[in-house]
Amino acid sequence: MEDRCLQWGLALNEQWDLALGLRYEDWQTDDGFYNGNDARDRSETGTSPKFSLAYTPNDDWSLRYSVAKALRFPIAEELYRNEEASTSIIVANANLKPERGIHHNFSIERHMTDGTIRLNAFYETVEDTIFHQSGTINDGGVNRSITTFLAIDEVQTRGLELAVDKHNLFDQPMFLRFNLSYTDAEITDNNTNPDIEGNDLPRVPHWRSNLILGYAINDHVDISSSFRYSSNSHGDLDNLDNESEVYGAIDDYFFVNAKVNWQLNQNLSLSFGVDNLFDDRAYVAHPWPSRTVFLEGRYSFEQ
Repeated sequence: MEDRCLQWGLALNEQWDLALGLRYEDWQTDDGFYNGNDARDRSETGTSPKFSLAYTPNDDWSLRYSVAKALRFPIAEELYRNEEASTSIIVANANLKPERGIHHNFSIERHMTDGTIRLNAFYETVEDTIFHQSGTINDGGVNRSITTFLAIDEVQTRGLELAVDKHNLFDQPMFLRFNLSYTDAEITDNNTNPDIEGNDLPRVPHWRSNLILGYAINDHVDISSSFRYSSNSHGDLDNLDNESEVYGAIDDYFFVNAKVNWQLNQNLSLSFGVDNLFDDRAYVAHPWPSRTVFLEGRYSFEQ
């Protein structure tokens, strides 16, 4: 695949600026092999335009609206990987179309002393979404995993994200980084199987959040703690997988991590930390790592 990009920006005046972009892609497949047969060669081109307009009324506020078209062409695995073994089957599709999406984003940003607050609202429609799904079938008394690459006719996604970045918190050598997002990804059209229309797109949780708090004890030592949360989601297109804490589930989780950094000198630093401090158990197809202790050393040759 070959691609070329062009971007042009213009400051209309002190408060308004405009950005335009265009991406051109030339995609082709040659000598593909599919399910025991030679696949036809394919050659396609596509363009993805972008428009972005920003308004900055003063030094404290900025607003921006962006809209773009995006393409994602299928990869070799999705097109040609067809395998059958005693315990697994993989079924690809050499006729998959590229994903085509229209993406909108509107952001409001508040600039503060030592930090920013940003709110993003986003909406997108993606046609021919390529979805990789795995399941288990019973074949003559033997359980076999089957993996397929499907095209969903249309998926619509809407959501909000709040992001905060603040230094010198409470007039102390502390920093805070926080983000919270809500996402609703819905299958809105699927002629092959209309029963899944209205379902959530698998593996997209409704809620996600991250919080990092840090404190500089002195010029050489700082400590930090991070908190990660995600609500649960489905793994199957029918949304009937509702079990938790089992292999194949996509659970909600809340993980707490802690870390200490020590800058010994200009070149050498050490870090000690614990991930999943409270040893919480959750699955994302397989279990997330349990409590993990790590020691890290870094030496820089830069002077």
